[in-house]
Amino acid sequence: MLPEGVNFQRHIGIYAYRVKLLNDFVRWEPAPLETVECLEQLRAMYNGAVIHVDVADELPPAGVDTEADLERIRALFSAS
Repeated sequence: MLPEGVNFQRHIGIYAYRVKLLNDFVRWEPAPLETVECLEQLRAMYNGAVIHVDVADELPPAGVDTEADLERIRALFSAS
């Protein structure tokens, strides 16, 4: 359960890295916070890479993360 009163935000990642950074990235050990948060871009930031982060202008739709989600989406498409 998440603590109350904290402004959590949903993460949606779209990544584009240059080849040199990717070659460096695979040699870096996972960053301490990366292992806690399970967000690999934290490894890049921990090692000095600059990334762009922005806030969406509108609420993104629900994700497809489970079998039930997939069935919901299939039903939407079959109804069209």
